[in-house]
Amino acid sequence: MRGRALRVLLMLVVIFLFGTFSFARTENISFFDAAYWTVITCTTVGYGDITPQTPLGKLVSIILVTCGLGVYGYAAASLGGLLIEGRVKSTLEEVFGLKRYEKGRHVVIIGWNPVAEEAASELAANGYDVVVVDESGEHVHEIRGRGAVAVRGDALREATLRNANVQDAAHVLIALNDDSRAIMATLLCKRLTNARVVTCINSRDHVELARHAGADEVVSAATFGGRLLASAAFEPSVAKFLNDVSTAAFGYDIAELPAADAAAGKTVAAFKEATGALILAIRRGDELLMNPPLDAKIEKGDVLVVLGNREELERARGLISSSRHTKSDANKH
Repeated sequence: MRGRALRVLLMLVVIFLFGTFSFARTENISFFDAAYWTVITCTTVGYGDITPQTPLGKLVSIILVTCGLGVYGYAAASLGGLLIEGRVKSTLEEVFGLKRYEKGRHVVIIGWNPVAEEAASELAANGYDVVVVDESGEHVHEIRGRGAVAVRGDALREATLRNANVQDAAHVLIALNDDSRAIMATLLCKRLTNARVVTCINSRDHVELARHAGADEVVSAATFGGRLLASAAFEPSVAKFLNDVSTAAFGYDIAELPAADAAAGKTVAAFKEATGALILAIRRGDELLMNPPLDAKIEKGDVLVVLGNREELERARGLISSSRHTKSDANKH
């Protein structure tokens, strides 16, 4: 494609230079007028404001009209064809999942099944850029319909993961149906990227293997689903609560907020009063403090697990953000 464009450009330059220098010498005019004359002659515009007066000038006009028109026509057709070809190729690559994803700080989902579908919908609802690796290539249209970008290929091939730009991703979610392939994909991703890798495992027997493969977090969808199913039978309100807060689609959501720059020393009660959001747990190092008392104080380095609606969670994030700005301003002075 590039070679054809250069060839067309070279032909135009040769015709332009030939006409300009020939008219300038034969008609004794300036190079600017000669260039102007060459262009209007080759394009057959022919304003009639200047015409060749010498036999050699008329011969140059004949050559330009005969050859230049053909070159200009070929150039226009070729450049138009290149533009259309490039757009069609780009569109086809995108439609069939063959186009390389160029952006960074996105979320890559490897695999497409009910677990991956729910993850993609939840991420899209929260405004994340999502790229899905579809091994079969049969779900590209469905994936695009959910607002994600599809990349087709074998999840265990490095080239496929590079097409999904896994090396520049912020997070990688592995949701393959086969646990052994999921573990191998985990190993490959940990070699290619520094992103946080979360692996979904179907059998609890393979959870430790996934952790040893380097997964930052291992989720057992079957185990969680089974517990939720049991709760729905005997504690339907608990099951409904867990189902509703597991997604942002129903208004309330559970969010993780790092408190490294939050106002150190604030109590759980003060945080609730300021934001309306409820702290369900505090992760302090490797320890998870469930249902912290209202007088418990937030410490620098804590990670807060917070329940709230969209407005309450935004206020909670704003509290942490304003604390950052306050500390930054204080450091300046």
